[in-house]
Amino acid sequence: NFIQDANRPDPIVEVSQPGVYKLFFNETNDPICGTISDSTTITFLELPTADAGTDLTACGATTLLHAALPTVGKGHWTQVASSTPGYSVTFTNDSVNNTKVVLSPAPPVAGVTITLRWSVTNGNCPNVFDEVDVTFIDVPSNSNAGTDATYCDQLTAVMNANDDGASGVWTVISGPTGAVSTFDADADPLTTFRTDLYGVYTLQRTVTVAGCPNGVIDAIILDLRQKPTPSAGSDQIICNDSTTVDALTPKDRGTGTWTVVSGPGSLTIDDITKAHTGVSLGLNPFGTYVLQWEEINVGCPPQNDQIQLEFQQQPLASADLDGAICGDEY
Repeated sequence: NFIQDANRPDPIVEVSQPGVYKLFFNETNDPICGTISDSTTITFLELPTADAGTDLTACGATTLLHAALPTVGKGHWTQVASSTPGYSVTFTNDSVNNTKVVLSPAPPVAGVTITLRWSVTNGNCPNVFDEVDVTFIDVPSNSNAGTDATYCDQLTAVMNANDDGASGVWTVISGPTGAVSTFDADADPLTTFRTDLYGVYTLQRTVTVAGCPNGVIDAIILDLRQKPTPSAGSDQIICNDSTTVDALTPKDRGTGTWTVVSGPGSLTIDDITKAHTGVSLGLNPFGTYVLQWEEINVGCPPQNDQIQLEFQQQPLASADLDGAICGDEY
């Protein structure tokens, strides 16, 4: 929609929703010169919003932040201020809305308040931000949720938290979309975690401590990886000097690589990392070659499958030259 006259060379343009728009300016001087036109492309970006969450009280030196995930753009955490000089926080990942923060040095009994800013950017739109105050107070506890871990070919994991004589509870903070996850006993620091989808999970242990409104919070990250099950495809007999191989695409977050295992020469593989790719002899001899498709998924042992490619040279037929026969024999 043109706010001003569309015949102006500099009108104000208003759109109903963000996106890429192409505008044409037509100039007419009939009947002598006719009409000429030119175009320009304008990208309207959505203005981002920022929500850093509510103020927090952390028991101990660590806690999880709870900013809202941006609907557009990217977010970034920074420290703005400290109520007591000399205190600062580090972020596990300052680009993650619900990242873990660690205070240094350890908080005093009276507590220290750190002001954190969640800034969201989207292209060349003005930056927006929201701030949250996190108050860290000292607690007599060495509780922790355990250590991060990666598991292969399993959808369960045994927890190893330390409640330091207090009582705590497990909760799932994040995981793959659609995953159904449970703890056998969420109050047990050594319980078993169960889920139905491979992926990355953030699990939080909250320990109740007298006088601390939010308890002692710690979190671990579990990376559950699916065991590779490579399939390199079918053996081939090729009456040519090139073909296409078609392995199954790796599952989960796995990657694959083609290699030549054996043969009378080498082969040219268009892209060794793609399951579906071209293979050619080049100047190498015809014969039988064995190719291997190996898949790797972090935390799992490599798995491979092989196929056999038999390149056969296309025969040439020659019936000799045309001729005339005198008699009934040739």
